[in-house]
Amino acid sequence: MLKKLHRQFVIVTVFLVGLILVGVMGVSLYSTYRNQRMMVDDALDRIIHNVNNASSSGDTSVNLGKDNPRPNMLTAAVRVESDGTITGYTTTIAELSEDQLQDTINEVLESGLSSGSSSNEHITWHSTRNADGTTTIALVETSIMDESFNRQLISTVFIVIGAMLILLLISWYLTKWMLKPVENAWCAQKRFVADASHELKTPLAVILANSQILQADDTIPKDARRWIDSTTDEAQQMSDLVNDLLTLARADESGADVKKKMPKETIDFSDLVDSAALEFDAVAFERGCELDSTIEPGIKVQGDPSALKRLTKILVDNATKYAPKSSTVTLRLASESGHAVLSVNNMGAPIDPEELPHLFERFYRSDKARTRETGGFGLGLAIAQSLTEAHGGTIGVTSDAEHGTTFTVRLPEVR
Repeated sequence: MLKKLHRQFVIVTVFLVGLILVGVMGVSLYSTYRNQRMMVDDALDRIIHNVNNASSSGDTSVNLGKDNPRPNMLTAAVRVESDGTITGYTTTIAELSEDQLQDTINEVLESGLSSGSSSNEHITWHSTRNADGTTTIALVETSIMDESFNRQLISTVFIVIGAMLILLLISWYLTKWMLKPVENAWCAQKRFVADASHELKTPLAVILANSQILQADDTIPKDARRWIDSTTDEAQQMSDLVNDLLTLARADESGADVKKKMPKETIDFSDLVDSAALEFDAVAFERGCELDSTIEPGIKVQGDPSALKRLTKILVDNATKYAPKSSTVTLRLASESGHAVLSVNNMGAPIDPEELPHLFERFYRSDKARTRETGGFGLGLAIAQSLTEAHGGTIGVTSDAEHGTTFTVRLPEVR
């Protein structure tokens, strides 16, 4: 649980800080891009203004004007007749040949737009239609700006990636340090539960043994016997609870090494499930329901036979306990994609979708599906999950009014 909490905390921290970092760097890049576009647009507008002023003053040649709007920019100006003939142009773009200029002019005229960029060259243009039917086109070469922006973009990407990696390392170790007191408290709690459960086993065994001796004594009056029976029942429930707590405590103590410590015995899972189903036929009958089992033969898994049998019994017991009267509990075991898939279904009242993720929590009870009248301590499904994960498998649950409630266990199959 603490490892999961640690991972979640790191993921959330890195995601939120990374989102802010990406946002800030993105705004910076966008600001740079906008400033460059504004500089280009300003230069293009000045070129067109200078050319049109020169034309209105009677100068028939294209002129960039006395003042180059951006000395650090390579620019060009072109005047085009209505039939597409170039009547004059001037340029400071040395790399722009007449053929390239003609291609760019044709692209501008065909687009029918007042501004845009060349698809083949690093050139941005503005065009304006004059009163005399001619078209004035201003061009700015933007390769330097584009390269500068691309370098900034690449630098930003490397900065973000580096910052995220550094943040990941810092948050990973910082979170471990922050969670250390919680981990110590959690370990102390687990030790207490394990020790207390172990110490309670002996006195409970004595109480049960003495109660059973008293139950077998025929000299005890019937009026007094009911107190003995009550004491025996409560002691048995307490013993079951202690055994459940010990099971969970052992699983917690094993931690990440639980799979390594689990016996690696090859088991005929089909026979094991079939045996558990036979044992619960009578239990299902007593509870007013019927158990229908379909078990594919020859399915084998690796693990602890007693643990897997307990896992099966927990699911079947849970299903028959909450099944409606005169209904059928369905038990299925099949081989699917290299996994042994065990499913147990009943048609009881559907469980609220909001409660489904909590069913495997310890001591959790659903108001609809886990009433006090059915008994138990809310540990059965937690134990089932622990046993499943110890065998490298997964367990899940689905529930709706049409299909009922189905618990599904998937375990790696041995071929």
